[in-house]
Amino acid sequence: QMFSFGETDDRTPIIDAVKPILYSMACEKAGMGLVHKYVDIEAAGVAPDEVMLTKEGKPLNPMMNTGALVMCALLLGKSDTSDRFRMLQETLSRFIGNGKVGFS
Repeated sequence: QMFSFGETDDRTPIIDAVKPILYSMACEKAGMGLVHKYVDIEAAGVAPDEVMLTKEGKPLNPMMNTGALVMCALLLGKSDTSDRFRMLQETLSRFIGNGKVGFS
């Protein structure tokens, strides 16, 4: 069951809120070992859009934009662009109670 009140038809950008979801999806699909081979787990202490890498060239953590991009690459691999978008769209829709997910 779902209950809502107020302006529930308004759409809201999820921007940074999607990063933990991408991280969990990547860990589930690829495994934590593979994920952390390419993304570190260090606290950044900077804005999420800062481009900072470890000495090994890995993003500091999956919650930064660079880490989220790596999560997408691990999660979606070499699949067709439309397949990648559809998979993310379906998964995000389930996370929000089967609501509509789109892009602009």
